[in-house]
Amino acid sequence: MPRMMRRDQLQTEFDIVKSEAVNVRPAHLPGKVPEQPWDRKNLAELLAFDRGIILPGHQWFFKGTLGQGSLGHAGIWVKYNAHGRMIDRIAIKECYPPYQDWEAKTLWYDDRPGEEVVNTTLNACQDSEHIIKCHSSKIFEDLCMYRVYLESCELGSLEDLIDEHYTSKSERRTDATGQELKHRISERALWAIFEALASALYLMNFGHLPGTNQPVTWEGIIHRDLKPDNIFFSTPHDRF
Repeated sequence: MPRMMRRDQLQTEFDIVKSEAVNVRPAHLPGKVPEQPWDRKNLAELLAFDRGIILPGHQWFFKGTLGQGSLGHAGIWVKYNAHGRMIDRIAIKECYPPYQDWEAKTLWYDDRPGEEVVNTTLNACQDSEHIIKCHSSKIFEDLCMYRVYLESCELGSLEDLIDEHYTSKSERRTDATGQELKHRISERALWAIFEALASALYLMNFGHLPGTNQPVTWEGIIHRDLKPDNIFFSTPHDRF
């Protein structure tokens, strides 16, 4: 399909959604959005066209969906150089809180999504390498949705790693010489994961790691949804 036809189709879908969201809108609270029938993948791509460039000075392109559910969609976006080579990537998470929770105090902090505030606060701490970097956020009030722009963790999640090793065991995979591949996660990898988790959780609780300067004020942070599917791997930092 030609690019212009694709854009026209997405623009039509967006106009319908926007009309439903704003026509009966009270003074501040967004209009009550009905059951959302639109394709969130298409909507995510369209918003990049009509809401400006994601990061100043760069043009980004939607690559694909990382995951989606009843409360959100996560996609991967990439940037190319003049030769068509990918030079950067970013993950964008679109969050659709329940309508009745849109103005809940637990959702916002100084008119910013609490999720972004927590993430950037941790990013500002010393030794925060094990915290996913949050670049910024943007609120789409007419859609009862906000976006969070995050570091891309291209190596997947701990859940992916567990599944891959389990599949390797069940399929009895072999290498080029016919030797069966080891299906257990190595002890060295496990200790690296445990160390990263312990460091991240200690930082959330105290705002610093042992042996480093303690912040003047700090309010402990509780994750509340720590599980393998929410633990991600990225490429090594310069320090490691």
